[in-house]
Amino acid sequence: MNLLEINSLAAEAESIKELINQVPPADLVSKFQLGKKLERINIQLAEASKAEIHHAQLAVLFGGKPVFGTSSILAGFASKALSMLDKIINQQFSFGENGFLPERGRVRFNESSNLAITGLAHQSFGFVLEETNPNAEMIDSGLSKIVEQTVDILSDLGAENYKSFEDALDKTDPRQLSVFKDFFKHLGDSGANLRFVENEVDRYIDEFSIERARSRIENVSVEDIEDDRIIGKILGITPLSKKFDIELSPSSEAIKGSISQKFSAEYLERIAQPNEDIIGKVWQVKMKIREINEPNKPARKIYTLLELVKKIPNS
Repeated sequence: MNLLEINSLAAEAESIKELINQVPPADLVSKFQLGKKLERINIQLAEASKAEIHHAQLAVLFGGKPVFGTSSILAGFASKALSMLDKIINQQFSFGENGFLPERGRVRFNESSNLAITGLAHQSFGFVLEETNPNAEMIDSGLSKIVEQTVDILSDLGAENYKSFEDALDKTDPRQLSVFKDFFKHLGDSGANLRFVENEVDRYIDEFSIERARSRIENVSVEDIEDDRIIGKILGITPLSKKFDIELSPSSEAIKGSISQKFSAEYLERIAQPNEDIIGKVWQVKMKIREINEPNKPARKIYTLLELVKKIPNS
């Protein structure tokens, strides 16, 4: 059962509940029949929740001024919003694969991040997007994880808790900020709100959250630089959690951060070799350093370890 069918059943269940509440107390037969129908639907919904879904599915439901009940939506608003969302997911997929986006030019479209509209979602008005990769039915889909991460990011950018906004920035590339800003501006200018339903995830982004995200993005600047001249003692590297600790030389400042996906794979290959001595030794390394500047706050730096350039002799 796909999200469209689940969404339709959930909408039908809500309608039956309303009908049950409207049935006169003396009409026991109608109440019994409606109750049985609701029971069957709830069983179907419970079974659907247990089913394993490997490929990406996302229900995008809009509300607010562009939507007219559950029957129609402004075409210009919907097409632009879905196009922006598709671009955000495609960029997030590219960022997840490479750890960065190209410095300039368009991000190349990747067929692995292709989503198609497969139906309309009820309860407000929206669309069901599904992965077109046929192999995704059999194995867990990388796109499914990216879609879930994208939903989290869009929700966290406008969350009341400012720490959630900062965490969302850490999971994106600076080039994505302009796309995020345009997306939230389009929603805000149109007087819309948004709800995402993705497997067990259900996120509602109201008008206040949309304006909050838009304002924050407009007032933050993010810059990434790469430096391959950093020298320090490797205190620890954990490939599974993708974390590192380094003591910089000669300042003895201890810094920590994440390791890139590519570095993680290369590191596992290196430590499998005999006489490979990394931990506790001084290395020249290459890092990506992200500096985030926000109003009335000191600049914040985030480190990503990209490469072990060379070991410093006699360390």
